[in-house]
Amino acid sequence: MRVTNKLLSNNFLSDMQRNLTNLSKIQTQMSSMKNFSKPSDDPINVQRAMQLQTSIDYNAQYAVNIKATQGWMQTTDTALVQLSTVLTNIRNNLEKGGGDGGYTQDERDKINDEVNQEVSQVAQLLNTNFKGEYVFGGTAGLSKPVGTSNYDITRTVVSDGFDISGWKTGTVTFNIMNSNGTTIDKTITLDTKDSSGNPPDTIDDVIKNLNAKIQSDTDFKDKINVVKTDDGNIKFLAVDSSETIKIDSTGISNLSGVNGQQLSSTDDYKNCVRIDYSDKDGNTLNYLPDVVSNGFNPSNWNDKKIDFTIKVPDPSNPPDGTMDKTVEISTMAITENTNIDDVVKDLNTKVQESDPDFKDKVNVVKTNDGNIKFLAIDSSDTIKIKSTEIGDMNIPVDGQQLSSMALENIGASKNIEVSQGVVLDYNATAVDVMKYGSGDNDDIRLLMDRIEHHMAGQVQSYTDTDGNKVTKDTKNAILGADGNYYIWKNDQEEATKQLTNQDLIDIDAASKQVLKVDSQIGAKEKRMDGLSDQNSSAKVDMTDILSKTEDIDISEKTIEYATMITIYQACLQTGARIMQPTLMDYIS
Repeated sequence: MRVTNKLLSNNFLSDMQRNLTNLSKIQTQMSSMKNFSKPSDDPINVQRAMQLQTSIDYNAQYAVNIKATQGWMQTTDTALVQLSTVLTNIRNNLEKGGGDGGYTQDERDKINDEVNQEVSQVAQLLNTNFKGEYVFGGTAGLSKPVGTSNYDITRTVVSDGFDISGWKTGTVTFNIMNSNGTTIDKTITLDTKDSSGNPPDTIDDVIKNLNAKIQSDTDFKDKINVVKTDDGNIKFLAVDSSETIKIDSTGISNLSGVNGQQLSSTDDYKNCVRIDYSDKDGNTLNYLPDVVSNGFNPSNWNDKKIDFTIKVPDPSNPPDGTMDKTVEISTMAITENTNIDDVVKDLNTKVQESDPDFKDKVNVVKTNDGNIKFLAIDSSDTIKIKSTEIGDMNIPVDGQQLSSMALENIGASKNIEVSQGVVLDYNATAVDVMKYGSGDNDDIRLLMDRIEHHMAGQVQSYTDTDGNKVTKDTKNAILGADGNYYIWKNDQEEATKQLTNQDLIDIDAASKQVLKVDSQIGAKEKRMDGLSDQNSSAKVDMTDILSKTEDIDISEKTIEYATMITIYQACLQTGARIMQPTLMDYIS
């Protein structure tokens, strides 16, 4: 092969271009401090670096999540500690109001004023807010989980709609307990005529007659006072709050429902505070037991009927009349491949397609323990399971009102991802805190209501004054959490016993529940601290690996750069000596 100056020149230029390219690459690496600037520079390490950067970004989000949950749980922990202190204060007031027999009802009312303030504090703590969300609000954290309302406790024995015709004849028998513990019964007989021989024509005549008879009896004198109420009824008051005086029996129709009632020395107790669960609009939510299957078994759900009743407007009785409407839903045919998610999806579809009055009224969900739960979407709807053929949902749910989605959300866990594939719940709910037992009445909000009534000298009774079971038609009947109706009756002696016995047991159980929830939050908080440390370590490790993958070694590159400069200059000098110009270079 003939070697010419042109060949030498071309080879030289090619080599110089390669050297310049390498030198440019090193200059780019030193200026950017990175080993590569485009995928073609190092495809394998570019891919590795991209994966590492993605992991670092995820890790940064996990760090944000962990920090947020730590702040959330610290706020929760503080609120629970304060709540425990408030319950301790209430317990001390129970001991004070119930343990000292020397306290009069007026003095217990003053203690009850303190209790009412503490009940308000309980509600305030359950509505603790952290960065715009209520920490005990479950997944409905943008609205307060509980609300409060004021109510009065009616303690006085009073007639119901005074009618003069019912007070012209009849008797009222009182039971009086003396200071030595003995009791006497005294009966007042209403006169058909007053001292002037005239029949009583007005309520004032009746009251004057009753007070005159009371003062004329040595056992009665200065013990009972009969007065007229602002709304025109007759009220009986004990003059001395330390005396136990009850109406034993009466034949007066206007005084029905007062047999066995103890006379109070004061009027109604005012401004008691009640705690209730609350929806986003501030409406009261009644806590109801879940309508849920018991150990889901697919074979028990094979082509079975569920009859619901829903209260709808009654067209025959407008405008406010209602009637119960029955809606029937059948479950799907179960095969060996059918799972609980298939059943839930099928039921929700049939709810939407079954009846216009039923659409958007019921939601069927799967519970965390693998059961099926039925919920009313709107808490104001009256929806019950009338009957069912499903073995998993037999007698316990028949006739039971569906709990609401709003209450379900208040009691729901909030979850957050703290590392790849690791999702943890980090909240405590108002339901978790307030439900201290398995019974329907084992709830702090109901306990507070009982304590306030007991402090006011009243006890809960599921029978009326005649010994009959209280129904919704009974005067002053209240629907209990267990589905039974009850009334509050004046009985200071029994109320005092409740304060020092069952109420103390319940307040201790409630305090233990708060401590239990606080302990669970503390354990989660400790785990989050560990995860935070792991997150920080992972960030350091991944950043170090990423740096080793994409960052240059500045010392190494400095030496390499100096070497390439030297090579380049040597090449220039060598080429200048070898390639001497000739005439042929100019004519070729």
